[in-house]
Amino acid sequence: MSEERHILPYVSRIHIDGLFGYISIDWHLRRGVNVLSGINGSGKSSILQAFAQLLKYGYYKQNEQKPLARIEVYLEDGEKIVSDATMSGDTNKEYYSNVNVISTFDASLKTSDSIRKLTDNQVNSDLDWELYLVESKFLKYQLMMGKRAIDLLMQGNRLEEVTSLMNRKNLFYDIMDSFFKESGKVIERDKDEIRFRNKNGRLLSPYQLSSGEKQLIIILTTVLCQNGEPYILLMDEPEISLHFDWQKKLIGAVMQLNPQLQLILTTHSPAVVMEGWLDRVQDVSDLVVLKPDSSDICTGHE
Repeated sequence: MSEERHILPYVSRIHIDGLFGYISIDWHLRRGVNVLSGINGSGKSSILQAFAQLLKYGYYKQNEQKPLARIEVYLEDGEKIVSDATMSGDTNKEYYSNVNVISTFDASLKTSDSIRKLTDNQVNSDLDWELYLVESKFLKYQLMMGKRAIDLLMQGNRLEEVTSLMNRKNLFYDIMDSFFKESGKVIERDKDEIRFRNKNGRLLSPYQLSSGEKQLIIILTTVLCQNGEPYILLMDEPEISLHFDWQKKLIGAVMQLNPQLQLILTTHSPAVVMEGWLDRVQDVSDLVVLKPDSSDICTGHE
């Protein structure tokens, strides 16, 4: 794979032909928050997963169970990415470094004896594996921030500028504490790894926490490690395992950590959009364009 860092502009529109073999979808996106809703079987996860594959790898591999004929992704700079680029003569980038996809609840099985050995037997589920990966990102982020702070001091910059550099990490800690306070846990701010201390003073690793707590750590740490840069984050039903109150706070917390984020997510939960995001919701049924010869107007399939 090429080491060149390709940066994807914000996405302005997604067009899909042949969803379930006969449906076309046209979705216009904004900067900031974009939410796709729909009934079970409406195709929202299929749309997001196909879109994610195209952005991450520059191609779409056909799925016989959830077929799509063609995907077109339009970018703010006027360019587009298409799923059949090799046939059309268009060229997709090999990969984009500013795209993340979070879909832990639907991950394929990854756990194995070799992975457990690599992770000192801490990884016992797919969610644990995603947690392990995001912890690695956090360690790299810590090293990067430490190096930047040293560079600023070596260049004679004032201490205030170094402190400003650390503000996002402190915000991350504050947000974590706001979510975990009801359970009596506090994040440890003086450690290179993500660790919590419970109300009895016991130190806890993320692997000892509940599935909802792990899911939240994965989401917020992923956003922190973007370091406030223009980024595209796709999340497929992130409310899975999250408490109702956490669902309500999730989007606000994510956008507070990175205001330059273009967030594209699917959800079943009204709670996710309750705190100021209702105008960012599109239902799959509102995006559908049926072929003229089809009399079936539903968005699902049998």
